[in-house]
Amino acid sequence: MGCPADAAAQWEILLGQRESQFGPADEDTVEARMRLAVCYRRSGRVDAAVAHYARAIEDVASTERREELRLGLSAAQSMAGRYEEAVSQLRMVLAGRRRRLGKGHLDTLTVHHRLGRAYTQAGRTDDAVEVLREAYRVALNSSGDPEVRRLIMRLRRDLAGAYNSAGRHREANALL
Repeated sequence: MGCPADAAAQWEILLGQRESQFGPADEDTVEARMRLAVCYRRSGRVDAAVAHYARAIEDVASTERREELRLGLSAAQSMAGRYEEAVSQLRMVLAGRRRRLGKGHLDTLTVHHRLGRAYTQAGRTDDAVEVLREAYRVALNSSGDPEVRRLIMRLRRDLAGAYNSAGRHREANALL
């Protein structure tokens, strides 16, 4: 209902109960910890969110869940201005998704795009250009899916912005 701070209080209680009943590595405990981290992130308590995401990553067994947690952790780290740490998490997720799903899968491309944007936030324009250009190229080769076509438009916009930030205005204009 748009009240993440109130929801966090409820998740704190539930997390305490789940930890005492099932232990920290139980699937339900990890889920409660992740939900609490999301509420913390949405309510602006990013340091607490980072701590809970990191703990959940340690305790989770599933590769897919670990990737989901790393994406949440990277978002919280970005909110806290810890861009290099966010980049590190995104690189791990991207590597895992490439192995598991392939480089042209929408979920992989979405993380690839987020990584390029994280490089932009970190002020690493050359890395942002390289990552976004590669994601754009792969997405163009996988453009049969309507969702991938929508992502291509966002990639194109962000790649043009990265080119402009890097002083490569001619390449940016070619995309626009």
